[in-house]
Amino acid sequence: QYLVAHELQKTYGTNFKEAIKYLLKGHLYFQAIVEVNLNSGEVALLEEYVKPELLAYVKQLQQQLSDDETVFIAHKERLCEVRVLAQQKRDGLFNGDEVGDIDEADLLSDTTSMRSSRYTGSSQGTGKTFRSAKNRRKHERKLLSLKPGNPFEDIALIDALHNEVMKLVNQQEQVRDTCKALMELQMDEPASSLQKQYAQMLTLLQDSFDTIWTEEMASVHTMQYKPSPTTDYTQLQNEQRYALLAPQKRFKPQIDIIDWMCKILA
Repeated sequence: QYLVAHELQKTYGTNFKEAIKYLLKGHLYFQAIVEVNLNSGEVALLEEYVKPELLAYVKQLQQQLSDDETVFIAHKERLCEVRVLAQQKRDGLFNGDEVGDIDEADLLSDTTSMRSSRYTGSSQGTGKTFRSAKNRRKHERKLLSLKPGNPFEDIALIDALHNEVMKLVNQQEQVRDTCKALMELQMDEPASSLQKQYAQMLTLLQDSFDTIWTEEMASVHTMQYKPSPTTDYTQLQNEQRYALLAPQKRFKPQIDIIDWMCKILA
């Protein structure tokens, strides 16, 4: 939308600075630099306006990447802790297991019932359907709470970790274009710092996939809901648990790494 606003201002307006401002608001710094360089009478805007805005954004972007890394690591470490505690519980190392299992079974039953109801009763009243959907979303948010002690905390953590991965991976083009803009203004040092930080972040994400999305998670989906004397009910319960996750979040993220790095900075 900022690019469209820029084109409209450039075509129908008379204030070149205002047209550039739209590019900066959209963090389209490299394009802003190109536009200014094409208008020799406005080159002063680079030092007066574009450069300060770009440096401020880089500082903000690097801080956000650092914060996201902290959150990702905290969620991953907590997931490992929760899985250890769950295994200890299954091994009978904690007392009061029976009460916890009943509560969890009830929650699973409610969730399974609500999920199946999504595809039934389509002829019922719109108001009732809306209330049902609203209640279902409220219940699912409760189940996917990151609050420590939530019976489904591991599922909530996997959901949050998947969201973090996709959020960070989708910034490849933005980081690349920001580094290009910095180099265009002869600011190789901050460009190199940003590229190095983001590259380390992507490596951290990819190296964590096997820890987060385990083989058990992948194999559990091959089960069929046909109880028999040999049914592994623990595995069946896991299948119900993982059903709380959107299908694409039950497996390692399929990420597309583009050619985002500026080789001169590598």
